[in-house]
Amino acid sequence: MRDDDVDMACAPDVGRARNVAGQGGRHAEAAIAAAVAAGVVGADRVVGDSRPVMTSEDFGYMLQAKPGAYVLLGNGADGVGGCSLHNPNYDFNDAILTTGADFWVTLVQSQLKTG
Repeated sequence: MRDDDVDMACAPDVGRARNVAGQGGRHAEAAIAAAVAAGVVGADRVVGDSRPVMTSEDFGYMLQAKPGAYVLLGNGADGVGGCSLHNPNYDFNDAILTTGADFWVTLVQSQLKTG
């Protein structure tokens, strides 16, 4: 998402305010995260080129200071809790805790080896 793609209309005579930093151009970091995720859960379970999502709007500010990529860990689509985070029926799937931890440990280890 480019910075100039996100605007907020206030009122016709007030103008607009840009209130979100973009995340565009982070292909290298996203590719690293996708490769690590594929090693942890299998390439068939990784979406490495997802579209920008509104849940990441404030993360763009972090990317202005340090390179990175926004990563989503799937909670599952079936049964109780298989819905978006801000849904009243959301229930975190505790079974994915180890998958998330494996991803982050593997990501850090891969970057320590190359850095």
